Amino acid sequence: MTINTTTNIALLSTADMRALTSGEISGLTTSQASKLTAVQLDALTSSQIQTLETADIAVISPTVLNSASTATLAALTGDQVIALTTGQVSSMSAVKLNSLTEFSKLQTADIAAISGSNFSGLTTAQLVNLTTTQAGALTAAQVSTLTAAKIAALEAEDFAKLSTAVIRSLSNTQLAALTTAQAAQLSVSQAGALFASQLSGMETADLAAMAAGTQTSLTNTQLAGLSAAQTAAL
Repeated sequence: MTINTTTNIALLSTADMRALTSGEISGLTTSQASKLTAVQLDALTSSQIQTLETADIAVISPTVLNSASTATLAALTGDQVIALTTGQVSSMSAVKLNSLTEFSKLQTADIAAISGSNFSGLTTAQLVNLTTTQAGALTAAQVSTLTAAKIAALEAEDFAKLSTAVIRSLSNTQLAALTTAQAAQLSVSQAGALFASQLSGMETADLAAMAAGTQTSLTNTQLAGLSAAQTAAL
């Protein structure tokens, strides 16, 4: 079946979809792409999916994308993932987010749009592969859902980009899981955001690993809850 810009895409069967050439797929208009169904997308091969123009990816219904198979989403190229809208990303379940092989290409607004419950379902590998820019876009609602093990897995450079609001949202269990490399990256503003109860939950090795400038910036109120061993570590 030959299609052109006037073809009613909604009428194409799965067999019709599989028969489309790369030229026909890349030639779809955004109006046609916006009418694609999950069943039609899943009928395409990985190579066919990758010929979809980024403008077409951006107009696919969020509901359709979340209903598409994990294999379909895994086939998206880096440029296609960059083209995803915040509405599309925020509608994806944790399982569907996990299937994005190019997850690290998501834009900061898309990262920030992921709900806390879905963010908690991200894999350790996805968290490790966050860029520093993406890490800076994380919200308190997202990071507060992470297990201690996932907090510890964050790269030190990414941890350094967490906002003060995120740092203040960390639980004592999460703070106790910090690595010395992460603690060494704590900035003066991040450390200043910690409550005394949070600071007292940190390991002595982590307190000792803080930069000298960060240590000396701690207030008496923050230091009041530290044990003798913790105080001696500073």
